[in-house]
Amino acid sequence: MARGKGSKTRKASTAAATKTPGGDPAAANPQGADLQTAFANAISALQSGEMKHASIQFGFCYVAAEIALPHQEPEMQTNLRQYLWQCALYRAACLTTFESPREHEEAQKCLQQCIQLAEALQDTEKLAEALGLTASLQARMGQCEAALTTLDRLAALATEHALATYAQVALVHRGTALTGLQRFGEAIAALARAEQMAADAGDKRAEGNACIELAKAYSAAGKGKPALLAGRRALGLAESEGDFQRVQLVQAQLAKELAFVE
Repeated sequence: MARGKGSKTRKASTAAATKTPGGDPAAANPQGADLQTAFANAISALQSGEMKHASIQFGFCYVAAEIALPHQEPEMQTNLRQYLWQCALYRAACLTTFESPREHEEAQKCLQQCIQLAEALQDTEKLAEALGLTASLQARMGQCEAALTTLDRLAALATEHALATYAQVALVHRGTALTGLQRFGEAIAALARAEQMAADAGDKRAEGNACIELAKAYSAAGKGKPALLAGRRALGLAESEGDFQRVQLVQAQLAKELAFVE
């Protein structure tokens, strides 16, 4: 996997990387075929773990499509905005694999672009996804108060449009942000609720993610036994999915948090 200078990389999620962009730039302008080829190359680099190269390619795709946007008919502008949203989202995913403030700031800009594009498209699910990723990155960067503000918006959107998945996601990220602010009681309550929501929905992956964050919150609060129990639940859920890579990832995430009680 490519590494930025002086940066530690994390494995990016490529679950969505098999999708094609939401719009068809080839139908929108004569250079569209080139954009599709560049996008395909960027996806290939992402799947190969070449994050720096992929982020550059997605950036090229975004700029080229943005230049073409004003010259298109309204229907084609919609296609290009969907394409732009995908490019910005994937570029943010690449940039967040690096432990560098500069890359994280660039990722924030990409996610802000996603928010603006989703608003222009009036696509509530795209907006919810961008808000959730923004809040997660804000919390990771220590911008926990800003994350809570973003999550208030996400929670309101999820309630208004009955987006149960994003309501659960908002609770997980809220718990993470509250942990960062050392508001452990509130964090644990939010994460326990998120765990229950995912369990009720039968979503083992979401339930496991909530358990991981719950283990971290308990650990940060100095509560070793409940931290260990939450960690064991997360690992058990990962094992029940039959995904060896997922099990390894959960083990790695929990090892640092629960080391003091093992």
